[in-house]
Formats: sequence, structure tokens, C-alpha cells
Amino acid sequence: MRKATQLWEMYRDSGQAQDIMETAIGAIVAAGGQALLTDMSAEEIALSTALGAGGALAMRPMMARGGFALGRYIDKKLPPGVGDSIARDPMFGQMMIGTPAHLKFMDTQPKDQFTDTLRGLSQAKYNQNFIRTDGTERGLAEGITGSLGRAYGDNFAQGAVALTTPMLLDSMGKESYDEQKVRRLKQELAQLEGQG
Repeated sequence: MRKATQLWEMYRDSGQAQDIMETAIGAIVAAGGQALLTDMSAEEIALSTALGAGGALAMRPMMARGGFALGRYIDKKLPPGVGDSIARDPMFGQMMIGTPAHLKFMDTQPKDQFTDTLRGLSQAKYNQNFIRTDGTERGLAEGITGSLGRAYGDNFAQGAVALTTPMLLDSMGKESYDEQKVRRLKQELAQLEGQG
């Protein structure tokens, strides 16, 4: 239990730990999909998983920066008070985990293990996506678009690698398991025909 608490605190307090842990989960899902849906060997799956994880760890901060830049532009273009009006919407506060509005919503909820965990998750996402390195709070659009960029940048990278690796390996002239089996059967058939 102590180790789990340490992992949770590391996840909650460090954006980089969040990136690593979430990328690891994506890598496990991609590797499982390749193991179930392709004829890739364990070595090929490991290579694909490592490439996907590397790409994902690079894409998360890049896409977050792009999202933050787009959000800053949107925040500047919004008429005064629109962001605050959106943030005060009760549905928005309940649905958008990690936003300042969601943290305020969670403060109104009864205290129990589930809401404490959800509040901790929301606080972790808030710290990662709504607090700048200088400690100031980002605007609503800046935080949301940065969060979306970070959340989906790694999925794009891992998905692209997981989907293209089997095709790339096939195009490199490497025989699949089924092709190797067919070749061996043809060789055995030729030997049998030669004996008869």
C-alpha cells in the first residue's frame, strides 16, 4: 500500500510522471493489440512498443505546447468575461476534469474515497495543464487546448507506430509466420515428390 501511495503522489505532483505512466499504459494496450491481432514476434512487438513509447513521450509535451499556444490566442480573442461565463456553467464544471471549475465543483461534493480520488486526479491535471512554470494560472482556453494536446498527442504517436509497424516489417521482405510455414511445407512436399 505504501508503494501505491508513493506512486499516486508522484503522479499527482509531477507532470512528467503523468506523461510516463500514461504512456506506459498506452504502450501495454498497443502491445496487447499487436499480440492478439498480428503475427508479429515478441521481438517485433517489443521494438514497436519501444518506438511508440519514445514517440509518445516526445509528442506529449510538443502537442501540449502547441495547444497552449493556440489557447493563448483564443483567450486573447475572446470577449471579456466569456471564459468566466463558460467556467461558471455547472455542466462544464462537472465534466471538465482538471479545470479550475471542476476543482470548485469537487469542493462542494461529499467527502468519500471516490470523490477524494477524483479530486486528486483533477488536482493533478490542473497542476499539469493550468499552472505555468512561473506559478500563474493559464486562461481557460489555454489550459483546455494544452490538456487536449497532451492527452491525444501520445495516443496519435503510439497508434501510428502500432498500426504501421506490422506493414513496415512486412514490406522489408521479412516473412510472416504463415509465409514461413508455407515455405517449409513446400520444401517438404518437394522432398516427398523427389523420393517417390
